[in-house]
Amino acid sequence: MNRSTSSSDDNDMHFAFQNVFTNLIASSYSLETILSNNPPYELTLTIEGLLPPTSPTSIPPYPRRSRPQSCESSLQAASPALPSSLPRRSRPVDGYTLFKRDLVAKWRCDPSVAFSNRCIDSIKDIWESQPHEVKHFFHVLSVCVNRTLG
Repeated sequence: MNRSTSSSDDNDMHFAFQNVFTNLIASSYSLETILSNNPPYELTLTIEGLLPPTSPTSIPPYPRRSRPQSCESSLQAASPALPSSLPRRSRPVDGYTLFKRDLVAKWRCDPSVAFSNRCIDSIKDIWESQPHEVKHFFHVLSVCVNRTLG
């Protein structure tokens, strides 16, 4: 067998799989089908609860460091006033972020779990121990959420 032919066939198979997988996620999945066809993970929050806040008033402004008075007065004279909260576009969410939001909500609803910073530190380990189906579920969910956010 010719070496160049076999490597070409392997590359074609690899790219064909990538295209099929990408098209499958982009075309056939919707939020309704994901949540109604036996999801591998039961969500605590609703889809709206998983979404990042979109209105500029619900997003707190970035913290500002205090400046010396002389610096404040020279900046005010040099630049026009900017509104305190500018509308910001939210970043696309990934599967891990959705999992983290839902897990934190589950812990806060459960009185038997003593919620602390140690719990938040262990989320990464919990995510890594999840089965592939759960990670894939959250990945597909993030694709659908990002598509709806536009």
